[in-house]
Amino acid sequence: MRVSPVRALSVLVGVLLVGYIALLATVMTYGAIQVQAAEAVRDTSSDVAALETRYLAAVSALNHADPTALGYMKPAAVAYITGTQTAVSMRTR
Repeated sequence: MRVSPVRALSVLVGVLLVGYIALLATVMTYGAIQVQAAEAVRDTSSDVAALETRYLAAVSALNHADPTALGYMKPAAVAYITGTQTAVSMRTR
């Protein structure tokens, strides 16, 4: 049985067309995912900025507070333990 060149070329064109459509769909999907990821990064960045602003406001309020008015006392002595992997501070009253 002999295959006609026109039939073989028609099948090849069909396969290439399906492959082209599949690649086009892949590129379009990738583009949509990339846009969604960029929006998520932008939204997360704005959320982090809002949290950072709240944190800095809270730290600023703490820095302006008088520790003695809040009941804190200055330690009587500070001793350091040496010879360990991490530095440990022992504050005594």
